[in-house]
Amino acid sequence: MDISEEQVKQQLSTWLNAYGCEIWWEKTNQHCYPIFKTKTNNIGTVEKPDIAIKYHDKYYMCEVKNADKSSNVYDSFPQILRYASGDFEYYIDDELIEPCGYFVATQYSIAGHLFNPDVEVLVTYDQMSESRKKAIEHGQLPTDEYSMTEQFTRELWRMAAEYNIGVKIGAILSEKLNYEHSVAPMLQFKEGKKQGVTVWK
Repeated sequence: MDISEEQVKQQLSTWLNAYGCEIWWEKTNQHCYPIFKTKTNNIGTVEKPDIAIKYHDKYYMCEVKNADKSSNVYDSFPQILRYASGDFEYYIDDELIEPCGYFVATQYSIAGHLFNPDVEVLVTYDQMSESRKKAIEHGQLPTDEYSMTEQFTRELWRMAAEYNIGVKIGAILSEKLNYEHSVAPMLQFKEGKKQGVTVWK
């Protein structure tokens, strides 16, 4: 069944709302979500993240992709790096906000991965190296990870380091990676040299 990116945004917005997040979309929509605005010093069309998220008085920007094609997810790679570069200003109700993180999400985020399940392989704690197990024990990684999503986030983090991006950057996944029966949103991020996971619930 084909699904549009707007439908993916609606699914993600409903999920995040259920866990206490406030949501703004980048454009007027039939779902009655309020909108945020973007300004940049660069000349030309202003590219925007798809949704702005507020959780516990902190703002996050999210690029949403329909992951039925893997190429769509990879398209978010340069976009999220540009958004986090510091060249953009974001406004809600004409007030400047300062996002503390930039994230990628898809319709599969609620299941703990970004890509279509046909191309993902679940790697469990027992299959991981001792160094990864230590990172899990220190709260730097989720207990389980999906192979394609892991590859994507690590490459994103390497590029973020090259661009000297100091804010949080990563993927919105779910706590299902730690606890089978929870689908609370979970941010897997890197912030400078700090790596971690944060659960919203």
